[in-house]
Amino acid sequence: CNGEDFNLIAEQDKFGFHVSTVLCKNCGLLQTNPCLREKDYIDFYQNHYRKLYAGTLALPEEYFTNKLSFGRKQFNWIVKHLDLEKQSLVLEVGSGAGATLYNFCKNGYKTLGIDYDRECLEAGKTRYGKDSLWNVYEGDLHSITLEEKPKLIIYSHVLEHIFDINRELTKVAEILSEDGYLFIEVPGVKNVKTWYSGNFLGYLENAHLYHFTLRTLTNIMHKHGFVLVDGDEYIRAIYRKSNTNQEIVSDFENANNFVEDCERSRFILSVKKQLKFLVKKLGLMK
Repeated sequence: CNGEDFNLIAEQDKFGFHVSTVLCKNCGLLQTNPCLREKDYIDFYQNHYRKLYAGTLALPEEYFTNKLSFGRKQFNWIVKHLDLEKQSLVLEVGSGAGATLYNFCKNGYKTLGIDYDRECLEAGKTRYGKDSLWNVYEGDLHSITLEEKPKLIIYSHVLEHIFDINRELTKVAEILSEDGYLFIEVPGVKNVKTWYSGNFLGYLENAHLYHFTLRTLTNIMHKHGFVLVDGDEYIRAIYRKSNTNQEIVSDFENANNFVEDCERSRFILSVKKQLKFLVKKLGLMK
């Protein structure tokens, strides 16, 4: 929303890096502010991301097995919610090795993936590149030339990493076919209690520039001419183009209350752990 009035939520992430996470008082979007420079983020994903988050630069076989399984589930969810014609072009931004696209490829869709990670792309070509419907390239949405407009564009755990989200979505609206769809999967803020036992600080990481609820994600989509087709707080959501102006609804109060509730839960959990440790230390627990 280009708001400039924020509540400070946290000053570090789960790794202990100095990351300022703020909540916009106007629209309720949680975000990193200030950010690094765009070229620094590109360098981070090309040279450091995998080592920090996976603990290794290598790509073990387990990585591909897990990605294929995840991609299969994602494919099933998408086709359950969309009537997507075979031979339609499916474009994935931040495709990694291309495991999700491989599931589309096997089912008769033309696929195109783009990513910054050259090694990951090459590993994907070795495993999946024998099919003529499967293609991946190094780069981003602004560096590729398309011969046809995709019917589906996928951002799976990628949009929260995008440096200039407004520029990105403007490009998406430009290249997506008029009757096409945009699928977005990101970590949902409201899943913190499920996945992180309410520990909001344990959820924050330097690579994520935005932290969405379905409402705040949809607000951004409305700004760029998209409307929600289906979605949940997980977050998995499908959007399509619309010619009508959509209302922007603030999620500030809801998001602020949720973060405060998470902090109370984190404090209570911390006290319980300390009491349990103390009781055990004093020999009061068998």
